[in-house]
Amino acid sequence: MIKRVSNSLSPILLLMVAPTTTEATDWIHTNNDMLLIQSISSYVMPEYIATTQHNEVLGELNSYIHLAPDWDGYGGIPPLENAVTDALTFLTNNPDYTKSLKPMLSSNGVVGLYIDEDELYLDIEFDGTGSFSYYIELDDDDFIAEEDIPIDNPNLPQNLIKSLLTV
Repeated sequence: MIKRVSNSLSPILLLMVAPTTTEATDWIHTNNDMLLIQSISSYVMPEYIATTQHNEVLGELNSYIHLAPDWDGYGGIPPLENAVTDALTFLTNNPDYTKSLKPMLSSNGVVGLYIDEDELYLDIEFDGTGSFSYYIELDDDDFIAEEDIPIDNPNLPQNLIKSLLTV
């Protein structure tokens, strides 16, 4: 289940939680932010939520929502909120494969996640349409690319999984 939780960085942060009981939910309002609180025993928190790297990636992706036009000084277009949401959804739906990804934003407003290592360049892009595209460049000038993969597809392409697991 994905719950929307607001924080001070952004109007939206997607947090994946797995309820283990049906205890009552309490809402706390602070500084116009809404925080969902339940007993810690009510949830099994996914491992990736606790990692500093993932928190930094989630925070940076959320910060993209606040960018103004010309954010890069060269006419950069701010991303659609749906593009940021799609990237966050991809991360939360695929925690076992996404621990090495870094966020990026192109000047045309496309949100991306990437890996740039000696023998591998991988780029996953989200344009806000509910799907993603990816490009994998291997060390011998070979590449693999695919587009329009639904964000809610539970099965990632095998060549993407293999590349994500090599780093």
